[in-house]
Amino acid sequence: MKLNVRLLGVYMLCLSLSLLAGIYFGPALLFVFIFLLALPLTFIALTLLPFSGIQVEQRWEDAMPVRGEATSVSIDVANASPFPAHGLSLNVENPQSDRKQGVDQSHSLHLPARFLHTMRLVMRYAHRGVYRLGVRSVGMSDPLGLLKLERKFELQEFIVYPKLYELHAFSTVIEDILGHAGGRNGHGPEDPSLFVQLREYREGESIRHISWRKYASTGKPYLREFERQQRNGAVVYLDSRSGNGSDPREQEDASIEIFIAIMRYLLSSSVPVTARVPGNPDFEREVESGSDLDRMLEAAVRARFSRSNDLVTTLPADARAGMFDRKIVIVVSHHFDAGLRTALEGNSIGDLRLVMNLSGMDARDQEEVRSEVAGSFGEHAEVYLIESPQRMAAVLEAQGSEAGAGLR
Repeated sequence: MKLNVRLLGVYMLCLSLSLLAGIYFGPALLFVFIFLLALPLTFIALTLLPFSGIQVEQRWEDAMPVRGEATSVSIDVANASPFPAHGLSLNVENPQSDRKQGVDQSHSLHLPARFLHTMRLVMRYAHRGVYRLGVRSVGMSDPLGLLKLERKFELQEFIVYPKLYELHAFSTVIEDILGHAGGRNGHGPEDPSLFVQLREYREGESIRHISWRKYASTGKPYLREFERQQRNGAVVYLDSRSGNGSDPREQEDASIEIFIAIMRYLLSSSVPVTARVPGNPDFEREVESGSDLDRMLEAAVRARFSRSNDLVTTLPADARAGMFDRKIVIVVSHHFDAGLRTALEGNSIGDLRLVMNLSGMDARDQEEVRSEVAGSFGEHAEVYLIESPQRMAAVLEAQGSEAGAGLR
């Protein structure tokens, strides 16, 4: 409750002058004094009574809103008193970013006695995150402006999730781990130490294992075949370094969505999988069930990208700890720099899949990444270039051939 001190001073002066006039010039002017005394008291009473009956309730209409999609909140403002409430102001905070404080949106309402008014606000947030929004305050003033009443409310947390995309396949990852199909002896990547035989090259196959000596003697290309090792799970890395494209937040959100889609697919396929996200310990766990994935989705909302979150140092440390033994290693990144390339090439990762997120980059940056990974790096890993999460399924579900087959 706030009093307008300046206006109150003017009122008290007028009240004093009317009283003196009534005393010196006759009783008729005393009625002016009584009127001036009773009028603001009446207005204040007619403001306090309805304001005491004001009730506010908020309801989120979408239990799991995702970024980029419209969602709404319903705000019920009820006047439970037997008096009308005029000039009621409702201040709603609706931030446009989870990293900035929102600007109040003020709404003026006139509520009859015992009346319920419902407002529906439609919102659309471009990025995942935790937003604080809702009704900040409700206020009301008397018609003379002497008294201002205000009731404040605590803003509520509103979680905007990353989009969830469905994957129905991921190249030959499941076959390499579970052995449902593919290759000599059923499954797994080839072990170069276990040579089996030579066979004629078929068009479209990788030339990584061509026997150049046989080609020189016969003039026909032959491929060397090896026994395959079975993998017993996967380690999925998310490069959590800050985005550096034309739209860094879009880069980061898209990488999160690609990462979550791969984790959901592996989990639904009963693949033992470990998540690794430098600088975000909530991800550092083996994912074994849907409840683990739910917790990971909550962690994804609050995941922070930073220059200090260094995947380049995490990979060598994990390699020394033996984390890659008999595991498929999947790296989701929106950076392809010299440090990452060295870390991937120099740590004996036998079965590596690099998923490059190109969203949030301009055409020039995309072309630079394409030329980089299309070179000799394609011999070290299967590389998947994803221009946007919407195109992820088309790229990852394409049937791959052997590990190290190169660019997709």
